[in-house]
Amino acid sequence: MAIEPTTTTAVAAALAERLIGHVIAPEQPEYDSARRLWNGMIDKRPAAIARCADETDVAEAIRFATEHDLPLAVRGGGHNVAGTASVDHGTVIDLSAMRSVRIDPSRRTVHVQGGATWADVDRVTAPLGLATPGGVVSETGVAGLALSGGVSHQRRRDGMTIDNLVSAEVVLADGRRVRASADEHADLHWALRGGGGNFGVVTSFELRLHELGPQVYGLNVAYPIEDAARVLAGWRDAVADAPDELSTAGFIWSMPVDDALPDELRGAPYAGVVGMWAGHPDEGERATRELRELASPLLDMSGPVEYLDFQSSLDPFFPAGVRRYWKALYLDGFSDAAIDTTVDWANRRPSSDTLVIVRHCERSDGPRGRRGRRVRRPQLRVDAQHRLELARPRRRRRQRRLHARVLGRRSPVLGRQDLLQLPRLVRGGRRRRARQLRRQPRPAGLHQGRLRPGQRLPPQPEHPPRRLTRPPPQPARSIP
Repeated sequence: MAIEPTTTTAVAAALAERLIGHVIAPEQPEYDSARRLWNGMIDKRPAAIARCADETDVAEAIRFATEHDLPLAVRGGGHNVAGTASVDHGTVIDLSAMRSVRIDPSRRTVHVQGGATWADVDRVTAPLGLATPGGVVSETGVAGLALSGGVSHQRRRDGMTIDNLVSAEVVLADGRRVRASADEHADLHWALRGGGGNFGVVTSFELRLHELGPQVYGLNVAYPIEDAARVLAGWRDAVADAPDELSTAGFIWSMPVDDALPDELRGAPYAGVVGMWAGHPDEGERATRELRELASPLLDMSGPVEYLDFQSSLDPFFPAGVRRYWKALYLDGFSDAAIDTTVDWANRRPSSDTLVIVRHCERSDGPRGRRGRRVRRPQLRVDAQHRLELARPRRRRRQRRLHARVLGRRSPVLGRQDLLQLPRLVRGGRRRRARQLRRQPRPAGLHQGRLRPGQRLPPQPEHPPRRLTRPPPQPARSIP
């Protein structure tokens, strides 16, 4: 007969009896640090945090949540913005103890466990002159990024992280462990690479490696904010036919308050261009010259750099604990009118830390339109963030107005020629295929599907929804 815990202490104690790894309860000293996520806006209190030691622990934690009808969340690297890597009054499967990284030379791939960060991966691959497309902040978790797409500094040459997923070790909702690849459980492999959500917990990834480094050419130029529209338009035109080795972004941000900067630049808003040449550094200097001359720069920090250093160069600007509210979508073009509106609203950002960035993502051999013109789909993202507790509701309202104006369906930024409906990973036949996978037999109380780090598994209703919804808190039960 199933144990029915009454308190969070009993939940943790009952779960600890079944795991090799460590289970953290709310009364333990390390609980607050263990439950904390990268986004400071998220403040959830799980009943138990299962810091799993291996795949067997993951399977046991899933079964435990099933037996007790507990909501379940999965935490990979903990670099979570939306807050779905934790859950109130439920169980968190914490993979942070599973961080092994090893290279398979014969297959030219790297095997990465679900709790690793991109810094863990880069430390192993970069000294060998190899890399797989990873995050632009090294503290980002591999699992959440890989299963959500993955925008990297080498994205145009080597694709998104999800394009390089060769295989995955997955624990399904009934506790079974399977390997998903093109040859084994091919439907599951397809689903993990863009079929939606809720197909299991991925505990290990096999990712394709590419030659890169150890040195690359880093592009980083700051221009006066008064030239923002000119800079963004010039960047758009300059990268239209750029080689795939060059991945760049145009953005509006604020300088850090740093003693190394002149007084007039500290905290000042500016327009910038950033990127990386994924080839020989000497070629990168020539390929980025036009981007470094779009206007009179305030600072030009471009030059050859160690790939490891470039991968972690943004880390100080995205520290843990800052309150964040992010949104993004893809555009079908970036017209002058869209640029003007983006600049106008970027100048009214809710905080100086808020970043408005447009990324160049498509390859030179990407899709073309009816007249043979290349389809351009830049990614526009607004990363609103602030460090202060004061006036949080007012700041959030300002952030949402900025998002609605710049990213909303009726936004003047996104006219008929600019708006590309936010690409859904599952459409038409793909949606039907994913739905069929979810309808496979599953144990009561759980969705049969991928539960990636950052998503959660609620109790199974009589008619399961197509998407996960937040379950109500479970009532306390007594221990017989």
